Amino acid sequence: MNKSYHPIKAREGGRALQMLEPSQRAAIIEKLASLLEERQSDILASNKRDLDEARRTGKALQCILCIPNCKFH
Repeated sequence: MNKSYHPIKAREGGRALQMLEPSQRAAIIEKLASLLEERQSDILASNKRDLDEARRTGKALQCILCIPNCKFH
């Protein structure tokens, strides 16, 4: 998969969302928020592994990878 794949898909998804009714967009956003809350512990655990690896290898991604708990509230 090339590096430009995700931005292209994100743009396509954004355009598709714009074509929906406001109530449909709201339902999608609420579902995504619910899924993020449900998966919060998995997301934070994965993020911690990435941060630990960045610290171990000295990669400069630590400030980008850090997800504070408050981002879920």
